[in-house]
Amino acid sequence: MDKLIVRGGNRLVGTVKTSGAKNAVLPIIAASILGETPSHLDEIPKLEDVRTICGVLKYLGVKIDDSKEHELVLDTSRITAYGRCWPVWVMPVFPSRAAVQSEAVPSICI
Repeated sequence: MDKLIVRGGNRLVGTVKTSGAKNAVLPIIAASILGETPSHLDEIPKLEDVRTICGVLKYLGVKIDDSKEHELVLDTSRITAYGRCWPVWVMPVFPSRAAVQSEAVPSICI
């Protein structure tokens, strides 16, 4: 649809449901660690990238409730993991702690 023409003298009232977009949701999830109270996010798409970033945040100590479809609640009040090391390579499944602590795997420390 290129344009929407509204005719009549009536005021438009209502809501529009939008779908979540990956390019928008990943930075919003990452920014949630700056808050001091739980962040409630709606319309979260079910994507591997979203699952991966949630895995990283859980490893850092963020409590994530994803029990409702397309919703996340992120509680960052108890982030416990500062100074941990992460593997340099990217993989579809979040690495185990044993793999992260292995000296054979190149890592980045945060």
